[in-house]
Amino acid sequence: MRLSSFAAFTAGAVVALGAAFVADTYREPDLDREEIREIVAAHLAESESTISREEVARISADHLRENPEVIVEAIQAYQLREQEAEQTARLETLESRWSEIAKTGDDPVLGNPEGDVTLVEFFDYRCGYCRRAYPDVRALHDNDPNLRIVLKEFPILGPESVFASRVSLAARNQDQFADFHAAAMEAEGQLTEERVLEIARDVGLDMERLRRDMDDPEIQRIIDSNYALAETLGIRGTPAFVTRGEIIPGAVGRARLEAAIAEARKKES
Repeated sequence: MRLSSFAAFTAGAVVALGAAFVADTYREPDLDREEIREIVAAHLAESESTISREEVARISADHLRENPEVIVEAIQAYQLREQEAEQTARLETLESRWSEIAKTGDDPVLGNPEGDVTLVEFFDYRCGYCRRAYPDVRALHDNDPNLRIVLKEFPILGPESVFASRVSLAARNQDQFADFHAAAMEAEGQLTEERVLEIARDVGLDMERLRRDMDDPEIQRIIDSNYALAETLGIRGTPAFVTRGEIIPGAVGRARLEAAIAEARKKES
């Protein structure tokens, strides 16, 4: 790889990671591989600027010719450490805020409200993966009488998702959340606002009262609170399942969720 093309590649990789290093540190000709890796990682962690082509060109040509992969390896190692640190921080937050995450005051609950273990799901009605996961969640609910499922509205797929969440939360005032939730999750096609209201009518909701209740500021407060909590936990997609000791992204299947619940039951017992 020629120096100019390597410089361009390295600069792009560093920018993508949101970090940089100072090339002057590589002007010493006797640095070994580990020393180079450590220096690169240190500058990645400390610098807020991006590397320029001029800075890269000042790196010792000997090092680049003999070990061109070292800098890339250092960047990859730095990225891995950052990911591990982020995961550790998320799990610490999960443990310290578990009572808030698992509370039922704001969020709808399926299953046994007094169950001995809690599964939390962040979901969006318009998310295809959430609908794919719904039969698994329903099976867990039907087959585990001591399972408590907390559903956190996390509408991230646009205004129509927010609309569906507002309808869903308003349906609680008529004690028909579970009916609406099941119908919306099992509905075929796109959940437009019109389709959501059609589902609400079909399950027997009083539509005039529903529209009034949807405008309750408390509903928006609940949604905003879930956005903030998801950000704190590093949850950026749906579905995302949370137990006392684990955050599980995606429609992972019933067996995976059962294993997580079994492990959480040990912690909560």
